[in-house]
Amino acid sequence: MIIQTEVSWQNFDLPSLLQRFEQQESYLTGSIVIHRGKVKSPGKKVIHLSSVMLKERLEGSGQQELAKIADEAAAKFPHLQQIYINHRLGEAKVGDDILLLIVSAADRRSAFSAAQWIVDEIKKEKIITLTEIA
Repeated sequence: MIIQTEVSWQNFDLPSLLQRFEQQESYLTGSIVIHRGKVKSPGKKVIHLSSVMLKERLEGSGQQELAKIADEAAAKFPHLQQIYINHRLGEAKVGDDILLLIVSAADRRSAFSAAQWIVDEIKKEKIITLTEIA
């Protein structure tokens, strides 16, 4: 099981990240699920949203908290092969990616279930706070 977590101030380079992820895959992998969380408009509070500001709930803790969720997912979904989580920080405009999750597993049910569970946990734990900007 390979787990990688990051927080970054830049847009994701999806082709490079996916290539790096796939280079670490084994013949046991039957499914790879990719989730890209994006800034959407209208926001929850601001109707004409232009951007959001993303900050760690506790400064410097984002990567460790993402790693904790990934470890819990690995224990909960035993058929997983890899988990990669990258959450964006700083200002992001409407349409920008703010969360990248890549999960691989021996079967699609495990990959999809784990991906949904991880995203739900990240949102529930409020590891990264989001402030809407008009």
